[in-house]
Formats: sequence, structure tokens, C-alpha cells
Amino acid sequence: MPSPIDKVRLLASLATEAVGQGISVHREGDSVLRGEKEAIKAKWFLGGKKSVYSFSCRLDEAHHTATFREMIVDRSWGISPPSFKVESYSQSGTTVTSKTVEKAVGGGGTQELGRWRDACSTTVGAAGWIFKHEPTAVP
Repeated sequence: MPSPIDKVRLLASLATEAVGQGISVHREGDSVLRGEKEAIKAKWFLGGKKSVYSFSCRLDEAHHTATFREMIVDRSWGISPPSFKVESYSQSGTTVTSKTVEKAVGGGGTQELGRWRDACSTTVGAAGWIFKHEPTAVP
């Protein structure tokens, strides 16, 4: 196992990868990285809806552990536009992976849960840190 890289370099590496996947990121303090991606959005004259993916990754330099949390929040207002949604979902233990494709009047899009988690896990492991996923916690 390689010797772990420092926290600052790992945060910078994770931020660069997240931006490459279209996720807007910001740091909280010197050990937390948070991000969001609005992927499904639909509006019409009676209302609208959107789907937002968010994550947080907290680094503990003393234990060289990265704690990862993620979730997707769907919001709507007024009368949502008519839509057609296809979801694929898999679960292994407490780890859930899903992909949602939605077509709607006035928009649509694709939202994935687990894609960034897998990339983050690979980066954290390559940096010599331990990746810890907390599936039931809110970011």
C-alpha cells in the first residue's frame, strides 16, 4: 500500500474529478468537500420539478479516512409537467446504485446515484486513504 498523500492534495484531486463529472463543488473548512449537480429539470406554465444530486466527503487526516455521503432530492412546485421516467436500481448490502432518465414537457435529463461514489472511492484508495461510505446519513 502506498504511503498516504496529504489531505490538501487529496481534496484538490477529488474537486478536480468532481468538476470533470459536471458537479459543482465547494470546500467547507480544510477537510470537507461538498458538491451538487442538478441533472433533471422541467418547467412549464403551471409548475416544474428538478432533481439534485448532492454529496459530502469529510477527510480525517489522523486516521487517513474519507467519509462519503450522497443523496438525490426531487423537488416540485405547482403542477409538475407531464413526464415519462425510467429508473434502473441495484442494491448490494447497503450500497445502492441507480440511474434515472426522465423526459418531460419543458425538459428532462439523466441522474445517477453511485457513479461519483465509485470514482471517489477509486481516487481515495489510490491516494492511500480508507474510503468509508455512510449510506443512511444526509450529506
